[in-house]
Order: sequence, then structure tokens, then C-alpha cells
Amino acid sequence: MVRVVTMDLVVAALIFALGALVVFESVRLGASWGTDGPGAGYFPFYIGALLCLCSFAVFVQSLLRGKADQAVFVTGEQFKLVLVVLVPTAAYAFGVWLIGMYVSSALFIVLI
Repeated sequence: MVRVVTMDLVVAALIFALGALVVFESVRLGASWGTDGPGAGYFPFYIGALLCLCSFAVFVQSLLRGKADQAVFVTGEQFKLVLVVLVPTAAYAFGVWLIGMYVSSALFIVLI
């Protein structure tokens, strides 16, 4: 089973990557203060930087916790309960994209 610490590290890394992408695109758009006010990327730059900072803090905290925390993120039974909801909902969302909302909704109601 996957431990909580491992999931914390993975999610922190993903959020850091998202924040880095926001920072990169904000700089590309113009994250500085121009003659007519803030550039298009001014506010997103600071949001992305804050995301990077916070996710880095979570990553370091999880590394320090490391071996001391042996808690399991999700048990097999809990994961099955999540899949009972997730799979039909994902199929419904795909059906909305593929055949439309009305037919997908009817099928979802009839089959579930």
C-alpha cells in the first residue's frame, strides 16, 4: 500500500510543477509593472510563486517526517468504494463529450 508520506511528496511535486508553469508563463506574458500599470502576468506570477513556495514547504516537511510516519494512504476496501463512484462518473463525463448530455444522462440513470 502507498503511504501518506509518499502521496504528500507526489502531490507537492505536482503542485510545484504547476506553480513553476504559472511563473514561467507569467514572465512570458509580462510580470512586471509597466507604465500603464501591472502587466498581464503580474498577479499570476505571485500566485505561482506562492504555490511553489508552499509546495516546497510541504515537500520538505514530508521528507523530514519520512520513516516515522507509516500511515497507509488508502486501504484496498476504501479504494474500491472510491472506484464505485469514480468509474461511473468518468464514464458519464466521457459519454457527455461523446454522445451528448441527454443520452448520457438517460443511460447513467438507467444503468446506475
